[in-house]
Amino acid sequence: MKFQSRLLSGLSALAAAGAAASSAPPSFSFDPAGGFRLDGRPGYMLGTVIYHQPHEKDYRHTEGYSDDDAWIYETPPDRAYLQRLGFDTVGGEVSYDWMKRFRPEPRYWQAHRAHDWSIATNWWCSGLPTIADFTCARWSHGALSFVEGREPAAAAFPEGGAGHFMPYSLVTPEGRALYAMMWRAGAEELKAHGAAPYAYELFNEPTWEERTPAARALFARSLSAVFRGDPAAMDSAWGSRYGSFEAAAAFRHPYECPGLGVEWLKFRERVFASGIALGKKTIREVVPDAVVCFQPVGISFGYVNVLAANRECGVVMTPTGGHDAFETLLLRAISDGKPLIDGETYFGHTRDSHRAKALLHFSRGIDASYYFKWDRRLDDPRFDRPDGPERMAETFPYMALNPAATPPSAFAGLLDAKREIGAVADLFCPRARRMPDAERVAVLFSLPTER
Repeated sequence: MKFQSRLLSGLSALAAAGAAASSAPPSFSFDPAGGFRLDGRPGYMLGTVIYHQPHEKDYRHTEGYSDDDAWIYETPPDRAYLQRLGFDTVGGEVSYDWMKRFRPEPRYWQAHRAHDWSIATNWWCSGLPTIADFTCARWSHGALSFVEGREPAAAAFPEGGAGHFMPYSLVTPEGRALYAMMWRAGAEELKAHGAAPYAYELFNEPTWEERTPAARALFARSLSAVFRGDPAAMDSAWGSRYGSFEAAAAFRHPYECPGLGVEWLKFRERVFASGIALGKKTIREVVPDAVVCFQPVGISFGYVNVLAANRECGVVMTPTGGHDAFETLLLRAISDGKPLIDGETYFGHTRDSHRAKALLHFSRGIDASYYFKWDRRLDDPRFDRPDGPERMAETFPYMALNPAATPPSAFAGLLDAKREIGAVADLFCPRARRMPDAERVAVLFSLPTER
């Protein structure tokens, strides 16, 4: 293969970690000031999330790596595997089986493989801290769609969806019931198999907005509450002539009136936050002390109010990829007393880029970074073509287990970073650094007044 000339063994750095890889995991807890404590000391964690439904075919032999590195590609990740690479934590998805009560026929949904717990136990019960992912994409938990004459009812599915990775309604009982069913089934499944995630990620990259009759009716009631049942007060405040809350809720475009646009944005924020509260309540009916979180797309653009939505969360997540220094600083303030993690970290393709990304996140105050994406995408028929790995690397450069995209030698950068971080973690990981309140700086960040 053409790309084999690019491969460096990477074996010496990874093998050096092998001797200590089977050691017992450190004790794990939340630091009351924020962040994590490993063996009683503040620490930063590297990890990854295992996506999709695990299957033995995921670990078949392919070309592009040496026999010495085959364990990276052909072995289900267990504690020894993960620690050897430098990972302190791991996450995964739960099965999509909850949808089979509605669509038992495989042709109706894309979750075509059974969730093999004989494989998944390797990481879920590794003894390392775990996190559960409920990404509601159309190829996973969001695979349900309306079928005439069958459940779920049409009211569960807003026309065009309710936003990115939010296929079910958040304003109808039917839609909210589907989210609750997903969360409850996942929590029960994990509990039954002895897994105890430190956090449950309720939504991944959500952007909620519904303009259905049900959403508009709820918005009209929201306006009535804001203006104490007096539409004239609304029109006076906005300089508008709607005459009724129902007429305002029937807008053609939410920003046809600036005041309307602000109230619509705040309405969207409240509804999304209610989804977080629903997820927390649902999972806590199974796991009473469960901690929830969600991964935003960004901290602005009207997607969600990260301050309001995170009030119910015990862990705060950065937007996808960690985003920039300002956003991280803002989220550090929001996460006061809570860990701040990046659930989807892109580490690049070299040993230096892996080291640099971990050090960057550590220096910005992120408490854990999860490698995206620990996968080869072997169910894609293009992978087995003569130039398949190279072509796949062009389309999916973030597939870490495609050696044409990321040679195994690059993973040694994770261990490089861990050694450097370990030397200064006691100084820079603690949140409580005895900074006097008088020396703190407050920043007012207003979402509704974006221009």
